[in-house]
Amino acid sequence: MAENDSQRQNTEPSGKKKGKMKLILIPVVLILLGGVVVGGAKMGFLPIPGLAPKKGTSQKEKQAKAKESEPSVGVIYSMKPFIVNLADESGGRYLKVKFELELTSEDLVSEIEKRMAQLTDSVIMLLSSRSYKDLASYEGKDRMRNEIMLRLNSFLTTGSIEKIYFTEFVMQ
Repeated sequence: MAENDSQRQNTEPSGKKKGKMKLILIPVVLILLGGVVVGGAKMGFLPIPGLAPKKGTSQKEKQAKAKESEPSVGVIYSMKPFIVNLADESGGRYLKVKFELELTSEDLVSEIEKRMAQLTDSVIMLLSSRSYKDLASYEGKDRMRNEIMLRLNSFLTTGSIEKIYFTEFVMQ
């Protein structure tokens, strides 16, 4: 009987270890199985509603979506190039700049043409008040673009300028 007691003592700890292993092993297996199921559904191998991959779209649907996602470009109006002396101490530097205006409507073209003298004067005065150092960096050019847009929009009543695109920008 003593022998049976010692055998029971030896087997009890291993029985407890098996119980603990089952408690750890079962959740791990369930997690792995869940991952396989979700992965299979996402890949399209298992038909689970809501997890199935999106079906391919036709060429027409792709083109329609591409047109919707493309930013629309308004009416473009090309300004004549501006050549001005920069406000540097030496006075030997100049700027040649050409830009295009993106307008909110076609009606704005006629107003721009009527006010061309005012718009040109405003741009020349703004550009000639800047130095080479003011315009040499990207930030300087971007700031200039915004200032031109604000000045020109202050003259316009039938619409506005949405963006300005520099097409030439030469400083010497």
